[in-house]
Amino acid sequence: MHSGNHFQFSQNQALPGVRVLEASMADFSYDKHAHEEFGLGLTLAGEQHFASQGTFFRSRPGHIIQFNPDQDHDGHAGTQAPLYYHMLYINEDYLQSLAQALGAPSGQSVYARQTLIQHSQMHRNLRQLCQMLQQGIGSGMALEQKLIEVASLFIRLNTDQAPIQSGISQTSRHDAMIERAREFIRDNLRQNLTLEEISDQVHLSKFHFLRLFKQHTGMTPHQYLFSCRLGAARHAVEHGEGLTAIAHSFGFADLSHFNRRFKKVYGMTPAQYQKHLYLNTG
Repeated sequence: MHSGNHFQFSQNQALPGVRVLEASMADFSYDKHAHEEFGLGLTLAGEQHFASQGTFFRSRPGHIIQFNPDQDHDGHAGTQAPLYYHMLYINEDYLQSLAQALGAPSGQSVYARQTLIQHSQMHRNLRQLCQMLQQGIGSGMALEQKLIEVASLFIRLNTDQAPIQSGISQTSRHDAMIERAREFIRDNLRQNLTLEEISDQVHLSKFHFLRLFKQHTGMTPHQYLFSCRLGAARHAVEHGEGLTAIAHSFGFADLSHFNRRFKKVYGMTPAQYQKHLYLNTG
């Protein structure tokens, strides 16, 4: 792998459920995956190419990437120039509680309507928050204030009309069925699930279910299962659990298999992630 690939995660105890990734990429490519959190990204140099929900995107400096929880995507540098970007991850429950406190319509969850946008004020505030987390600067109060500014703009940009992102609405029968299947997968990450077991939860043949699940999520059930397992394994890594035990617990063949799959999503091995992730105490 090219030496121009660098990934650093940072977080601060003042903002539970929030972490930031600072990444430089030359020849690294992410596998298709999804995160349990919201992701708000800034392309700062180069060009980021990625596919999400069946659409191809080019993110250039000045663009903001908005990923909803469970939104499939991959990614790589789109030109010969190195790619440099920040990605802020925010726990879904945490952001939704902020949204309600900041005046979002009562009982209405807020989700991104568009995957790629431009908004100078949002870009400025998001970059400032990322830098504060990365550099460990600012008091807890200052960090909270900056997050509130980012969340307020996110709400304003995404509540002036009905959400249009697929895979989020639960109003239709199919949406509800897919969400039920995803909940079953998330509740059984440590089990050796079969396609038939999952499809039985929504009373569909496994062939019909496979087609419907991919149509709604952009991922196969197997891809979604591994994405969720990696997310849960990441939490275990952050809490200092043994890597071999984590690999075994979440269905990876061995530590080598866990290393390979983890690196294709987070840009580093679990051991490197455990070493580089640090807690600022500002």
